[in-house]
Amino acid sequence: MDVLQSFQSSPYLSITAVVVLFATYIVLDNYDFIPSDDVVKNLPTAGRGNWLTGHFRQYYSSDDPDLFSTACYNRLGPIHTISGFFGQKRIVVQDSKALAHMVKNGYDYPKNNIVRGEMGRALGHGLLYVEGDDHKRQRKMLNPAFSQNNVRELAPIFTNLALQLADQLGHLVDQEAKKLDDRIPGLFKRAQQEEGVVLDCYGWFFRVALDAIGIGGFGRNYGAVHDAEQKVPKCFSLWSTNEAEDFSLHSLIYRVLSIILPLSVKRIPFISTERQIIVENVKQELNEDSRNMYDERKAWLTKGGGADDDSKDVLTLLMKGNVEAIGKDKLSDDEVFAQIKTFIFAGHETSSTGLSWTFYLLAQNPRLQTRLREEISKAKAEAGDEQISPEVLATLPFLDAVLRESLRCRPPIPSRSSVAMKDDVIPLAKPVKLSNGRVITELPIKKGQEFCTWHSITNKRQDIWGSDASQFNPDRWLNDPEAGKKGDLKGAALYSQMMTFFGGPRSCIGYRFAITEMKAIIAILIERFQFHDVGVPISARTFIVMRPAVEGENGKLTNQMPLRITRVKTD
Repeated sequence: MDVLQSFQSSPYLSITAVVVLFATYIVLDNYDFIPSDDVVKNLPTAGRGNWLTGHFRQYYSSDDPDLFSTACYNRLGPIHTISGFFGQKRIVVQDSKALAHMVKNGYDYPKNNIVRGEMGRALGHGLLYVEGDDHKRQRKMLNPAFSQNNVRELAPIFTNLALQLADQLGHLVDQEAKKLDDRIPGLFKRAQQEEGVVLDCYGWFFRVALDAIGIGGFGRNYGAVHDAEQKVPKCFSLWSTNEAEDFSLHSLIYRVLSIILPLSVKRIPFISTERQIIVENVKQELNEDSRNMYDERKAWLTKGGGADDDSKDVLTLLMKGNVEAIGKDKLSDDEVFAQIKTFIFAGHETSSTGLSWTFYLLAQNPRLQTRLREEISKAKAEAGDEQISPEVLATLPFLDAVLRESLRCRPPIPSRSSVAMKDDVIPLAKPVKLSNGRVITELPIKKGQEFCTWHSITNKRQDIWGSDASQFNPDRWLNDPEAGKKGDLKGAALYSQMMTFFGGPRSCIGYRFAITEMKAIIAILIERFQFHDVGVPISARTFIVMRPAVEGENGKLTNQMPLRITRVKTD
């Protein structure tokens, strides 16, 4: 009675009690201490994980990118749950029919708020951030720049950069420069003493990809292939070398605050870590460089520049199109500015990691390198060209098969997180048995439900790709015309029934740009060099992009791809 009177006499105490009770209920409910008939709570589950971070540490494991996801898929099936922050349940969707539904209705399942918040702060409200009508409007303005015809016009740029890269690597091979001996203590002495040179191929692919998006995207040559110490390349290189997911308490607090704080705030006392300061410096540099590019191009167009110019870079075509746009189709200055930052960031990271994993897989399969080299040499001889043309590259079946297979096995972006924007009923290809014994043939979900999908699992499902789905086998694309066409993803996935470039309205707009760029670099380097595995364990460190990583000093992982390179011996 005394307790009740105390609550009645003190409204503040009553409010506090209600808040505490509500918070306690939420926590108990999240961690499944309260029995429920809710479908999501009764889905097969991986358990609670860490009380704070759930299963995110396993999700981003650097030991094996597929270890946790494969174990969950094999044990729990294509629809199950893992834990997010504070025990919040995330539904893992690997069921092909459910995934096709979510992909085709992409605007109903956008990125979650934390991911979008970080992207918005770093890159502005560009194509990666906006949703719905704003996304449709921005994509409509950008589509001409990424059309098949325009990318074909950009192809000579990629060939020229690939030749420059080949010259740089050739010089190092001829000089037998041992660049990585002191950085990788685990590098076998045998590899150091053998012919050729061991180089960080990820670092070199990072540099050429930055130049490719600089020239092809914005008409700006960063010159990273020749000088990585310049301001922009050096800043990006420092970030990319150290970028990884961080689950420390400081990092979690910082991630929440970073969504709110202005871009000018780089350091938060007692909170910011060294990695976060590096990231903030990159954001600031990206912001300044993008603003300069935008202002220069706008001034040039205002003075009549471009009227008789046939420039095909993305920025020029976008700004020309925006001048001619009317009404709601027209983008604001801030929106155009955001596209520059978006494509600098997205345009070089995925290509550099895709190339790194492709050459890693080829280094483990010398026979495939030889076949690819023979195909390229034969095509050059038949065309009578000194350098293989972009038109010929596009027709080479084994080159296409190698790249498709690499992107299938090692998708640069291996997963996606999303959230439901409305209540929905998701169709299922296979029934799911709940923990309470009930069997469902469709999945009812509520607005706000979070999801994740592992592209690396979807790309390697045996029911779609066969019993050798986990193996790197480019011949599957040549021997089986129906490769990857089974299942319900047909019409949803953008690229060969794989989730590598996603699909639906949120598919990767720059996939033709990336494929054309990577084919040019692969063809020119393979023709001149042999790539060898050096026997060092290569981890896959994922934070948005799946970067290769090697254990360096003091057991610390560093993002790099060491391969031994020799010149191809000619008769």
